[in-house]
Amino acid sequence: MTIEEFIAKYEQDKPMLEAWAQFIIAEIRKHLPEGFEQHSVKIPVSYRLKDNQSILEKVFIRKRDKYKNPYEDVQDKVGLRWVVLLTEQLETFCKIIENSEYWSFSKDRTLNDWEEKPEVFSYQSIHYVLIAKQKLVYKNTEIQIGTPCEVQLRTLLQHTYSEFDHDTIYKGNLNKSPEVLRYLAKSMALLETTDELLCNAKEKFEQINYQDPSYPLIKKSNEIFKSYLKFTEKQIIDSEKTTFFILNRIRSIIDNNKNLSEDNFNDFIKSKEFILEKIKDKQSYSIEFTQPIILLIYFLVSKHRRRKDWHPFSGNIMEKIYTDLGYSYEQD
Repeated sequence: MTIEEFIAKYEQDKPMLEAWAQFIIAEIRKHLPEGFEQHSVKIPVSYRLKDNQSILEKVFIRKRDKYKNPYEDVQDKVGLRWVVLLTEQLETFCKIIENSEYWSFSKDRTLNDWEEKPEVFSYQSIHYVLIAKQKLVYKNTEIQIGTPCEVQLRTLLQHTYSEFDHDTIYKGNLNKSPEVLRYLAKSMALLETTDELLCNAKEKFEQINYQDPSYPLIKKSNEIFKSYLKFTEKQIIDSEKTTFFILNRIRSIIDNNKNLSEDNFNDFIKSKEFILEKIKDKQSYSIEFTQPIILLIYFLVSKHRRRKDWHPFSGNIMEKIYTDLGYSYEQD
């Protein structure tokens, strides 16, 4: 195949390759847990077609002796990349990718490649090549059987290393001195260690959260805001910082509180369902009532209305809560 024939075929296939990448992104997103992207993905997913000059250099110079069928053998004409915070979050993508009916896959690079040379610290990433198993039409573009797409899965730390390594070493920097390679190995070892420590910290943090008596109540409040008040998962996630801030402010009444049980909270919500409509009415002019934790505040007032030292909001806001529950803020 000549260079002219290669480029002509590539230009013809570009709309199909682009549609295939877009389809893969949409299909993976369809199976991601609710809120996963907002919590875990740190660089928005993107796809990219190789530019003509780059693909020609790869096929006709760097990999000329490797490719028997120059056009068909290039599996990364289009590629996409997801970047998450921690390695443990990559497994979510792997499970989705490896259980799709729309493509076959090869796993060309894994995070366990180090097992072959455990003493070496170098570039880490997960690379899949996804091959269309059936003819598809996506956004009015036909995708042929056998169409490939490379998918890269990385952590933010791996991505940082990869970008530096790609720009300095992979692109042909001739000065690959032992000192430079040693610095890179040290960097990768440090990044692996950092990721391991962060994963352990996250696991410990979640264990502490689960043991907090307020955890199931906050979880229930989030569910109610989504089901009754039609909050989106993004709105719930955006409120988390404020939730933790308020929890810290009311910690004095949460700790060792015998009334603070999931059953008591559920009974309260069932007996006071009318407060949901009152909360909804106030959301347009009081930002405090847009926070799911407001349900916990109502609950605590119902159990401890005569104690006011823990109140997280101004007297004006607390008075509205007391009034909704049928209490006098000044007298109680």
